[in-house]
Amino acid sequence: MRYNSNQVKLLFPEYGRNVQDLIQTIRHEQDPVKRQAQANAIVNLMAHLSPGQKNGIDIRPRLWKHFFAIAEYQIDVISNEGIKYEVEAERIRPARIEYPTNNEAFRHYGNHVRRLVEKAIEMEDGPKKSYLISLIGSYMKMAYKTWNKDHYVSDEGIIKDLKTLSKGKLNIEDATALDVLSRKGKGVNLQPATSESRPVKVNKFRGRSSNNNRRFNDRNRNNRRR
Repeated sequence: MRYNSNQVKLLFPEYGRNVQDLIQTIRHEQDPVKRQAQANAIVNLMAHLSPGQKNGIDIRPRLWKHFFAIAEYQIDVISNEGIKYEVEAERIRPARIEYPTNNEAFRHYGNHVRRLVEKAIEMEDGPKKSYLISLIGSYMKMAYKTWNKDHYVSDEGIIKDLKTLSKGKLNIEDATALDVLSRKGKGVNLQPATSESRPVKVNKFRGRSSNNNRRFNDRNRNNRRR
């Protein structure tokens, strides 16, 4: 028995081994007219086997390129366009894309943190800058928790990383809480907290308790009438 693992590797498996053997066979055909007719017939067979033919796209140039590649460019035939494809002396390679090296030491924080740090450094000292620094620290803590949920992160570690990122130009006060952005279900106020902007606490059970008291009073009133 002949196993495929012991045979020549298929250059284009979508056409099958029979097509590859046919192309290798007609390479030794001495009659140029007969060799050209056989090549045209094999390309027509490849068109039927190719799935791109069903979409109505002209795939003949691609099929002829595959034909010459299977023949190792050592066959004296021409395509329907009158082209005889030759092996490329030097293949064009795409330019290598360099891997980004920005913020390698603190990659888990992301490049947005680096841009925010640069913006905060350019700002003038004041309440807005202090509040922006606290938001950056809070975002760094949230990003760290997302990156490693099983690892505990302390505010001291975030403050230390922020100092390293800003090269000692930004500092967070020790009393500042860094859990503003990590609180689920609560919106984030992007303005510094003041006495006028502090949210008013609302008792969510107030409406429910008043309704229950009204029902209890109505029930007692009906019992007295009876």
